[in-house]
Amino acid sequence: MGIQGKVLDFSPDTSALCPVPLNSRCYLREFPVNSSVFFRLQLFGGPSVTASGDDAIKEIAIQRRRLALLAILALAEDRAVSRDKIIGLLWPESDIEHARNLLNVAVYALRKVLGDEAITSDAAGIRLNSALIQSDVADFEAAAARDDAPAAIALHTAPFLDGFFIADAPDFERWAARERDRLGRLYCELIEKLAEQSEQEGDFDRAADWWKLWAAYDPYDSRVTLRLIRALDASGNPASALQQAQSHERLLKEDFGVEPSADLKSATEALRSRRDDLRETRIVRGEKLQQPLQADVEAHVLPAAENAAAIPKDELSNPASSKPPGRKRATWLVVSFLVIMAAAGLAYASARNKKESSATKPAAAIVQPERSIAVLPFANMSPGADQEYFADGLAEELISALSHVRSLHVASRTSAFVFKGQNRDIRSIGKVLNVRTVLEGSVRKVGNRVRVTAQLINSADGFHLWSETFDREGTDIFAIQSELALRIANALEAELTPEERKRLARVPTENPEAHTLYLQALYFAGQRRSGSLAKSIEYFKRAIAADPQYAAAYAGLASVYAPLGVFGFISPEEGRERMREPAMKAVALDPELASAHTALGGYMYAYEWNWVAAERELKKSIELDPSASHGWYSVYLIAMHRNNEAIREARLGSDLAPLSAIGYSQLGYTLVCAGRPDLAIAPLKTAIELDSGLSNSHLQLAFAYEALGKWDEAMRKYEKAASLVPGKAIESAYLGRALARAGKKSEAREILDSLKASAARTRIFTPHVALLFDELGERDEAVAWLEMSAGQRHPTFPHSIAEPAFSPLKRDPRVRTILQRHGLPP
Repeated sequence: MGIQGKVLDFSPDTSALCPVPLNSRCYLREFPVNSSVFFRLQLFGGPSVTASGDDAIKEIAIQRRRLALLAILALAEDRAVSRDKIIGLLWPESDIEHARNLLNVAVYALRKVLGDEAITSDAAGIRLNSALIQSDVADFEAAAARDDAPAAIALHTAPFLDGFFIADAPDFERWAARERDRLGRLYCELIEKLAEQSEQEGDFDRAADWWKLWAAYDPYDSRVTLRLIRALDASGNPASALQQAQSHERLLKEDFGVEPSADLKSATEALRSRRDDLRETRIVRGEKLQQPLQADVEAHVLPAAENAAAIPKDELSNPASSKPPGRKRATWLVVSFLVIMAAAGLAYASARNKKESSATKPAAAIVQPERSIAVLPFANMSPGADQEYFADGLAEELISALSHVRSLHVASRTSAFVFKGQNRDIRSIGKVLNVRTVLEGSVRKVGNRVRVTAQLINSADGFHLWSETFDREGTDIFAIQSELALRIANALEAELTPEERKRLARVPTENPEAHTLYLQALYFAGQRRSGSLAKSIEYFKRAIAADPQYAAAYAGLASVYAPLGVFGFISPEEGRERMREPAMKAVALDPELASAHTALGGYMYAYEWNWVAAERELKKSIELDPSASHGWYSVYLIAMHRNNEAIREARLGSDLAPLSAIGYSQLGYTLVCAGRPDLAIAPLKTAIELDSGLSNSHLQLAFAYEALGKWDEAMRKYEKAASLVPGKAIESAYLGRALARAGKKSEAREILDSLKASAARTRIFTPHVALLFDELGERDEAVAWLEMSAGQRHPTFPHSIAEPAFSPLKRDPRVRTILQRHGLPP
């Protein structure tokens, strides 16, 4: 007997978990009239096909690769899928003729089971007849599109193709992972919408049910757990809220050895404190304690803990670039997993032992870029430890090469190298660095022979997408790099322009000795100590001597001279002389090298004060490598008083390097200079957590506290910053100013005398000394000092003058004249 327009419900019973009203059941579309057999394709969870006909419902056994074909066609809806795409996904290892035959056989077999009209084909490709083959994914997306969130949620019973894989079909695995992520994000967005709607209506019981559903889907998300316990507490169930928080804490510790986010810990402690207070009160009264205690606790919403991660995007960017309305997710997964760094005692790749802790990320970063990768430092398997530079250099050059591919998001070297020597779970690394794939490998160099082993891994599940071993002569190392980069780009389905493909294949030098010296220079530059920077300069110069046409070596040399001049190790005049030639030579030799334009842009900004040329070069660098130069560019924009743009660039810089203390410090500094000290606190605290020895972060946090009127906190931070770099002009000048403001003018005068003596010896007139003169009532001397600083083009002058402390001085007409003379905004 045929089914005449009957509505069948094939959705599983989700009432135990999903708070969907009974009148919002997830019904399927009506079957066509005059048809006796209809098929239901289940794609959430393990895939299956169910047939209904003659009043019988039964599951049909279909071979795995044919189920995969049905999934591909179902997600294309009524659009044709080209045969080449299907072959690439399901039979990548077969020759084209054999693969086409396999596809034809699969389509024939499916038609035998599902009927001739179930799958159609034409010149454009192959289609699934959605009138005869209906899928839960199609119904899910249709319900979401018509804004029927309860119906859509009830259909998403498990992740898309959960646990389903096809051997020897890595492209299919990547396709499935992308769709799984996309559908999962939509599912969570719908839950969040209903949860917040319930909270607005005051129905916290229902809100808690929705948050529970999300927590079951992603139990590691601390932000969701925080929302859940707030809802539970508000519904009069604080005991359950505390139990949920403790369960989440145990889960993070057992699975990853980490602590929950700071906000969640604060909320949990508040719950514990209230519970203990109640117990103590009842003990004093002589009452018998019973569990749970929620009947005795007055319902209320947990106070919102200070959100260390959330700097509102709409306050930091133009409306056109803001997030879509209703999208409020924050990167609490990132918060949770960054705590791994503190728990494991990771060593940050720098001069100091840098303490890793619960660093925070901006809200939008929870959506991982579709084509994203982190290249971890390669393990050195060579007989001698002296080849470590070679392993590090290979990874660093690969990062640089991939960063030139605009369709790829590549984690910065700063963040990726944090994991050097750490045996961390790939999934946690992917979440921390906000990437979907991770490349790891090893290098063994014996004599002139090099063996490189590399594995590309899906960070979502640890699944190996491919692995390969290269055995070459040392002179062929560039061929390995090029082949690796191309394999990665193809695996991630990155669209390569002809220029990008050509660049990946380029050989930067034909001289093996020059390349070896260059890698050694990079190794020492990465350590960022004064002694290692000197060694880096030596090796860059030797690389240039071995190959005078080596553009990257010139760019590297210029980039090392930049911090030496900026931080006062050499005079502005010496910095200008040493940086000019290598920066200009690098661009002349290779106009398409991003690092060359970064170096030249930095030189034009810091030493030439050629604002037009500086911006042109920095923007060109970003154009060539979207991960480059955001820090330099944000500094330039601060100097130009283009604050909104500066914040955007600083934000991009911290997003691209989520484990970089310098990136967060730069973001905080930018916010302070832009007049938003309230928003600067969180990133600056994060910078200090990542590297407590970075004086800039303490100094800039002092700026923020002072601007907010928190003078005691500011004073402590001024003292801390100065103690980390004794005698350094900037920190000392600010400490002296703070002491003078506190009435300790004799101590401030001692600092000023020391700074004046240092300047007389070095002829370096750091602009911040003028602040101390002014605070001690010597305005004329302050103006004269600024005149000397600007006259020698001190590299920090252009942006330092934008710091809030300089505002009183900038009201002096003489100072305004200095700024106008050099093309700086007043």
